[in-house]
Amino acid sequence: MSEETQRLVRLFGVESLLQAHHVSMQVLSFPLEALEVRGTTLETATIRCPRLPADTEAKCGFRRSRTHPGKTEMIFGYDTVTTLSIEPQLGLELPIACSTAPGNCFEGHQLPLNLEQLRRRHPQLKPRLDIADCGYDAIECYNLIRKEGSIPLIDYNVRNEKLAQGALIARGYNAKGTPLTPCDLSLPLSHNGYDANAKRHTYCCRKVCRGQNPECPFLSNKLGYSQHMSINEHPRLVLEIPRESKRFQLLYNLRSASERHNSTAKVDLHILDAPRCLGVENASLLAPG
Repeated sequence: MSEETQRLVRLFGVESLLQAHHVSMQVLSFPLEALEVRGTTLETATIRCPRLPADTEAKCGFRRSRTHPGKTEMIFGYDTVTTLSIEPQLGLELPIACSTAPGNCFEGHQLPLNLEQLRRRHPQLKPRLDIADCGYDAIECYNLIRKEGSIPLIDYNVRNEKLAQGALIARGYNAKGTPLTPCDLSLPLSHNGYDANAKRHTYCCRKVCRGQNPECPFLSNKLGYSQHMSINEHPRLVLEIPRESKRFQLLYNLRSASERHNSTAKVDLHILDAPRCLGVENASLLAPG
């Protein structure tokens, strides 16, 4: 073993273990900038790694690549989560809450902090809709938003679900939570209202077969076959505003306000453009601008 390896073996206290098994250790890569050993018994040591960042609270996260929008890239630093109040009738998009966490944080965990800021600083605001991307697609976020009396409009993250046609037919509803017709399992049912008390949507086939199947047991019903989709049974997939509806898409398009805000903070005001600060506390002071 080299002299450096021998020092590391003694430093980490594995010399006797290696000798007992008649093996030796070879250090392939050990990026130490300074290694100072004091005393003959190697009781104390000062080790400094050049790869250790100066800011030990910042972490590596991921963001959309600037050169390839379809890919993600790793970035070291902090993640700032801003809540906007959107007033379409007034044409206003105003930031009302902001929280900062290490770059590897789950943004959904920042939702309680932002809501607490909203209640404390703007008690007069009562949000009717909460629009967010799939980073907030967690049961805790849905429950918290509904508890506040608002309606969640969160992009659904399919995760490990099987979305092949056979898998959808087996479970009885499509990727947006719409049930399928029993006669033609490739067709979704039509929406027929929402029961706010029972928290469920009603779907029916409206006899799309037009009586071509005389053996259908639902022909005697006015609207044919019907089925319910409950929010309690599917709290993430089934929302108060159906995902397949044009109203959902129209409202969800308002989320682009967050992208405009981020662009303004980074490009126009340079608030989040490579800030020079150490520690999450300093970063949180800088983020609101």
